[in-house]
Amino acid sequence: MSVEIRNERFRSVVGDAPEIERIATGFLFTEGPLWHARDEYLLFSDMPGDHLRKWSRQSGVTTFRKPCAQSNGLAWDRQGRLVVCEHATSRLTRTEADGRSTTLASHRDGKELNSPNDVVVKSDGAIYFSDPTYGRMPGFGVEREPEQPVQGVYRLPPGGRPDAHLDAWLARASRCRIPAMLDCHAPSAATATRSWLLSTSACPTANLKASTPRSG
Repeated sequence: MSVEIRNERFRSVVGDAPEIERIATGFLFTEGPLWHARDEYLLFSDMPGDHLRKWSRQSGVTTFRKPCAQSNGLAWDRQGRLVVCEHATSRLTRTEADGRSTTLASHRDGKELNSPNDVVVKSDGAIYFSDPTYGRMPGFGVEREPEQPVQGVYRLPPGGRPDAHLDAWLARASRCRIPAMLDCHAPSAATATRSWLLSTSACPTANLKASTPRSG
């Protein structure tokens, strides 16, 4: 298996000749890989299996949480707490140091979110996550009709209250990435040929603003 390097910064992480190693197999559908740099372990969601797993070189694959509300995307916040996108409950949650689960977001405008899918935490503590409808499909969550009129990308402000009103949204987005903690690229779930670029670099505390849609 070859590796295609699309950004030269990748070489600073993996070197000039990265090798692909299969560390585990036998899962249903894996999502949300998250590395813990200090303790050197990997978390990942086996979503249809409702199983959040942990891998380390010492122990191999073990169970981190089961059931896990069919978790998908995972991230660490600035305090090292686990932030989880839950398909089955349509919630974004945070795992506290004592193991309790705190709901960070579950509704917008009084309506249940679709199914939080991908999540990143910015350097200032703001949380960005996408909200497509995949977790309302059979096998990937709990089958039910969406309540939200859009599939959006949301921003939860730093220190935001649980279930606080979410700051901003972009319609028809499927996943959220913030390279260098500055920009968010949100491909359209419904139209593969259109995407939006969003930037928070000018004012890190500002709401997301969409640039002109572009082709490609």
